[in-house]
Amino acid sequence: MKKFLSNIRSLTLPAITIILLPLILFHSEFEIILHKGLEAKYKREIRKMIKAGVPEDQLVSFVFPGDIREKTLPEFKWTKSNEFRYKGEMYDIVKEEILNDSIVYRCIHDVKESGLFKRWESYLDEYLSKNPDKKSELITILETFNKYYSTTEELGLCEYPAGNLFFPGGTIAGICEEQQDIPPPPPKHPEA
Repeated sequence: MKKFLSNIRSLTLPAITIILLPLILFHSEFEIILHKGLEAKYKREIRKMIKAGVPEDQLVSFVFPGDIREKTLPEFKWTKSNEFRYKGEMYDIVKEEILNDSIVYRCIHDVKESGLFKRWESYLDEYLSKNPDKKSELITILETFNKYYSTTEELGLCEYPAGNLFFPGGTIAGICEEQQDIPPPPPKHPEA
């Protein structure tokens, strides 16, 4: 038993080093990975809530002009076709109703995702103020993550607008253009 504990103690320092060294060296990349992971988790939680049914008293109502999807409003940004950010807060649309020349959205206020993006923007502001020369590197990293990593779990959602560099999200870029019928392989001929 003493030998076993001794072996565990001798492996602890290298294990901690292996885990912490990449975190220290790739801090900004780790922040992006952590942010994307939490974003995906919170989106799954909201989807489950919507599928289970949200009580009316937990929904927030918004009335916007009927052409809200084509128009830009101050402090309003679509992140997906059923999700938007308004005055710094995230909302997921549960019900939609057209009323004369207006549209009424009944939404879930996504408090967790709102907080996540506030912390994310705060982190980016702080990181860029301390490392102004790293801005182009950070933009490249964010573009790469937005291109190859999707927080949605369904790949056919290409009509959703992708986020900008400081509000990452959206689906894998270009997937609609790349979807083509793959021809079947040629038949195998037995060797003569």
